[in-house]
Amino acid sequence: FWLKHIRSRFASILVDSGIESIGTLTANTMSMKETVSDLRNRVDVQGFKRGMSQKFDQMSEEEKRISKMITAASEKAPPSLTKYIQAAAHVLAWAWVVLAALLPIMVLAIEKAVEIYRKLPQDIVSAIAGFLMCFTGGTFPTVIAAAEAFTQTGWKESQEAIGFLWDELHIIAEESKKDDDVDADGDGIKDVNQITGSELITRKTLLVMRKTHADKINRALGSLYVGFLSVAATLKVQFARTISLGVSIGNVARPVAETVLVPPLTHLVPKEYHHWIRPVIDYICKAVAVSVAWWIQRILSAYHSAIRGALMCTRALLRIANEKNWYSTTEDKTMLDEYAGWVLAAFGFMCQMYFGFALPFPVD
Repeated sequence: FWLKHIRSRFASILVDSGIESIGTLTANTMSMKETVSDLRNRVDVQGFKRGMSQKFDQMSEEEKRISKMITAASEKAPPSLTKYIQAAAHVLAWAWVVLAALLPIMVLAIEKAVEIYRKLPQDIVSAIAGFLMCFTGGTFPTVIAAAEAFTQTGWKESQEAIGFLWDELHIIAEESKKDDDVDADGDGIKDVNQITGSELITRKTLLVMRKTHADKINRALGSLYVGFLSVAATLKVQFARTISLGVSIGNVARPVAETVLVPPLTHLVPKEYHHWIRPVIDYICKAVAVSVAWWIQRILSAYHSAIRGALMCTRALLRIANEKNWYSTTEDKTMLDEYAGWVLAAFGFMCQMYFGFALPFPVD
């Protein structure tokens, strides 16, 4: 490649510049050869190839280990699923290796986001969150309800539990990485590459059991379970009530709809399908009524989120004003935050109604 490049380069030089001196041409040739040699020495192509080869070999070993563990685990799965799991073992192992390669980047991004969040003044965060809640509560009623339930029941305990489990995960990852490099018999082959998939699963399981705190993990998982259970119960009760309201409205509207629609439909629908007229009317009434009930629930959620978010925003702004010495009173001694909050809540609710509980352009 380089010789062809040199020849073509010299040909263009001869044509364009009209070089007639063979000595000059020879000097140019030697100079370009030295340049190519210097570039090769600096880039170290062979070293680069060796490094990439080692990377690929390392990834291949990791894939083999994961594939071996998946194949061993598939033996305990139902017989009808075993062959499919074993067939997908290599794909799952590759996906695991890719995820493991991306995990440090995701962890770094999460840690940076948490660091930025902790550095921000909490009153500013509360003001921004309240303002967004005031204007978007009707668009995301389920998210608002879940956040409210989680905040009131188990946010603090769950936050501590997530932090502890995150630290434990870091410890397990470091210990597993050290275990992968162990060569106890000194034969030059890592021990994890010399055992079966079942033995590898047992080895990693025992490693996790040795390096973690069982009681603390149990309490942390219990805290998370209680928090998530409270959210699920709140959403189930709240939206089951909405569906129940819709069904009740549908049952009330059905007799009127049957009185109005059954006679004309009897003449329009063929006789062999008459037995479907009343059930279809019943289904349509309930579907329309449930949609109306959901719309009512959306209005209630928008009203609640507008009040809750507006008061959160104005009280946070009042605390900021006190810290900056712009205003010398607290929220317990004045009604200013309530007055401003109600005005902001009314404006936020009207904006949600105007946009039909959807985000306006360009944030839609």
